[in-house]
Amino acid sequence: MEKRCARSNAEERWHRCRAVLQRGLELNPGSSCLIQAWGLMELQRGNLWAAVSLLERCASLDSNCRPVLRWHQVQTARKTVGSRSGRGRRSTGQLPEGTQSA
Repeated sequence: MEKRCARSNAEERWHRCRAVLQRGLELNPGSSCLIQAWGLMELQRGNLWAAVSLLERCASLDSNCRPVLRWHQVQTARKTVGSRSGRGRRSTGQLPEGTQSA
């Protein structure tokens, strides 16, 4: 994906990656691998709420994905999201737009 998008700006690359993952989940909504990939992409982007939601979802679908929840960056994101949820951030359990529950 990176080579094909090299001429695009960074924001467009993220948008395209997100679109590919979203399309994959439309075709295979229960794919823990796709959900994990999307969560890790959101983590790289700094979208912590979406990242944590997606990574927790993939871990609940497939126990083989649970080790990602022990990664330092993921644990830090979970603590950050947890501390913000008490200050008016949405904590409804909703997943990021475009994701479907299995």
